[in-house]
Order: sequence, then C-alpha cells, then structure tokens
Amino acid sequence: MYRDKIKFVNRWRVTGTLHTESDFHLGDGGWAKLKERKSVGIDGVDADPDYATICRDSAGTPLIPATSLKGALRAWLEANGLRAEAAAVMGTEKRGGTIWVSDAPQSKAAEPKNGFRYWDGAPGTCLAPSVVLDPVTRTAKAGLLYYTEFVPAGAEFTVEINGQTVKSATAEPDACGLLLQALAGAFEGQQCLGAGAANGWGRLRWKLGKVQVAEAEDVLEWLRKGATGSWTSALQEVSPAAIAVPLQGKPGVVIGMELFFDGAMLVNDPTQVRKRDEAKKLDAVGHAPLLRADNVPYLPASSVRGALRGRARQIWQTLATGESDLSRAAHELKGKDELGAIRAFYRLFGATGWRSPLEMADFTLAAGTGRKHQQQFVAIDRFTGGVAGDKKFNAHSLWKPHFHGEMRLRTDRLKDQGPWMWLLLAYVLRDWTEGDGAIGFGRSKGYGAFQAKVTITGDAPEAQLLRGVLERSDEALADPRLIQWEESLLHELCVQGG
Repeated sequence: MYRDKIKFVNRWRVTGTLHTESDFHLGDGGWAKLKERKSVGIDGVDADPDYATICRDSAGTPLIPATSLKGALRAWLEANGLRAEAAAVMGTEKRGGTIWVSDAPQSKAAEPKNGFRYWDGAPGTCLAPSVVLDPVTRTAKAGLLYYTEFVPAGAEFTVEINGQTVKSATAEPDACGLLLQALAGAFEGQQCLGAGAANGWGRLRWKLGKVQVAEAEDVLEWLRKGATGSWTSALQEVSPAAIAVPLQGKPGVVIGMELFFDGAMLVNDPTQVRKRDEAKKLDAVGHAPLLRADNVPYLPASSVRGALRGRARQIWQTLATGESDLSRAAHELKGKDELGAIRAFYRLFGATGWRSPLEMADFTLAAGTGRKHQQQFVAIDRFTGGVAGDKKFNAHSLWKPHFHGEMRLRTDRLKDQGPWMWLLLAYVLRDWTEGDGAIGFGRSKGYGAFQAKVTITGDAPEAQLLRGVLERSDEALADPRLIQWEESLLHELCVQGG
C-alpha cells in the first residue's frame, strides 16, 4: 500500500551555470576597511573608507545564496502571470514547494585583463567607488565616500536544483518544466540580481548543463537493491526540449538614448586621486574619469539615473502647488499592500523596499570619441581675490564624448499606478533632447552639458504616444490621452502634497 502512494513521484535534477554579464554585488550586510584588503591599490590614496562586502562561503569564495536564486525565479514567474504555479512549485507559508535550490558557488573567477584598482585575486573581486550626492546642491557630501565589493563580468557560478514531480496529480504543474522556463526567462541577459540592479549591475546569463530524471520505477529499483549509495545513481539524462517550452520574457518599453556632449565631460573616480610623487615621477591627479576593467572610459548607469531623477525632481517641484519637499526620507515599504503609501515620485524612481521600474545599464563610449582633455584649476581666496596658497589642481576629462545606452521601463510593474509617469518622463526626455541636461563634475564650469537623441520601442499604447510626443507629431499632440496624463499627474501632486 505504501509503494502505491509513492510510485507516481519522479525525481529530477537540473544543473548549469550563471555567467555574469555585468558587475555583480550580492551583499552579506557586512562592511570592511579598505586598508585591510589584500589587493592592488593606487599609489597616493590616503583615505581609508569602508566597503560593502559580498556573500561568501566558508572558504571565502563568492556565492549566490539559494534564497536569492529562488526569489529571482519566483519573481519572474509571478511577473509573467504564473503566480499560482510559482506558489505550487516554490512553496508558500503554509505549504512546502517541490524543488530544492542549493547555494551557487563561484566556479570561475573573471580577473580583469588589464588589472583593476583594488583587485583581490583570492576571492576574485574588485571594489567600485561611490559617493552620496546632496539632492539640493547636487554635489558630493563630505566624508561619504564608500566602496562596493563586486564580482566583475565574466565570472561563472554553478547552479544545482533538485525536485520532484507528482505525475498523477493533474492539478500540480510540471515543476521541472516550469523551472526550465523560469531559468531561461529570468536569466537571459536582462534579469538582474543583487544590488544596483536598476543601474545594470547583476545581469546574469543562464547556460543549461544537464537535465536528469529518475522515474519512480527507477527509484523503487534502487530501493529494492538495498539503497546503496545515493539515489542520484538512478538519474538518467534527458533532452530539455522534451520537458519545457520557453515562455516570453518580461514585458517592457525600451528607451534608447545617445548622449552627445558639447565639451568637456567628467564622472570622477576618487580612487585615482593622488599627490605628486617626485621619486616615482608621478604627476598629481585631482580628478580623473571612471574606467572599466579594460581601462576604457564609460558612463555609469547611476550617473545617468541621477541626472534623470534630478531633472524630474525639478519639474515635479515646479509643478507642485503646495508643500513639495522631496528631500524628506521616502516611506519604507514593508509589503506590497503599502505601495500606496509611497509618494508617487518614489514609485517611479524607487524607495526603500521598492525597486524602481526604470532599469538601465552603463552607457558605452562610442568609438573615436572622447579624446583625453586636461585642464588646470586654482582655488581663489574669497576675501583677497587671489590664489589661495598652494591650491592648484587639475581635471582629466573627456572632450566631446558620445555615449549610447538604453533604459527599460517595466510596464508589468506600472499596473494601477496611473498614467502620470508617462507625462513626467515626456517632460524630462523633451528637456534632454533640447539640450537642457548635464551629467557629472563641474556643471558651473561648463562641464557635462549634452543633447540627447531618444528612440522608443515597445508595443504598449503609452509608448507609441510618448514616441509621438517627443517627435512633435500633430496626431500625438492632439491625442486626448495627454489630458488624462496631465490630470493624473496633477492628482498625484495634489493628493500627496507634491
């Protein structure tokens, strides 16, 4: 009788690798001191800021915790309308799931070809500098330089997931097939995992290794033989094509952008700042552009996002008729039922507990643009009007660079939010296409001014209208939906006091 109850259970295993296509930080909540790190640094750096550490196993090797991996798979299934199936396979608070996800350790490190600042070969990680910007002055806050440890692009993590399928229970989904769909969809180069996902960090690409299945009869035969060794000896490799048909990826609207800078442009890398060293014949460096691991300049997504958010903030507070202090801390979201408590502005640009539906990756420098440019500066004494002692410094910037990248707007995360977001984006993108935008260091010195070229792709009706508005199409400008967008925006400004 007992065997009759278990004979309809199949066991299976899926193995493969996750390849990092962008820098990847999955934090463990800890912090460490920069000078305690055994790594390649920069001569002349005197500061000793903290850096946020990543998840590691007992041997110090980076890993992706099973909880993070399982959460990403569940999120993708739910975003694609498979909430009930995700609950059955992944489990709920009242019922366990039918799969068992293991931690995914790093199996291949990705040492930068040309070296990288603060590269540590033992765990295979680097450090990225960051600063906290004052939202009012839009300058770096003093003493708030920090670093983030990350696994560079090119590393690989080994994934192993075991599970079971109840063949006779027709109400149960095929757990193995559903999992293969989720892995193929969630990690196809756009899904992000870990911190900085909205800025393009944590893009992972799934590569399937093996799909192995042990039919119930095979497991019973293993039991009859005395259950020697592991039950996995009963596993037989099968073709994944016979199990799952990939689902369509997450919906979204893609906003492609090309940024043409009018003159000097600089996003500063504080790790390259150094004093003059006569012994080593090294000149002083006051400001220097961010470089990728291959020493090619790039425009970080966080800088583009900050400029977009800053411009949207100016427009928002200009339109607000009452109290509109967005510098106050945003509401901390602790559950989806509290989403309505978040001020509308933060629902678009993110808040604690709520990831922004705007996702983007680092912008790439177009070939043949952005030649090196250096300018000398001196500090002026505000009382005497003369040079303030030995206060000379320089800035190494890029001259008239051209960057290109894209931003994805997750329409599946805009449900029940109202159309006001589209109008706010239209205002910001209109300003950028007209040349009213700046990114990076030295706005008051003429640095960072640019003009944008925007292309919008996506089947959503709102995307088509947004495209028409930016192109100044007569049909789009006369569309009655624009009135609905405006009424929605004014409603959010009035309801929440801006």
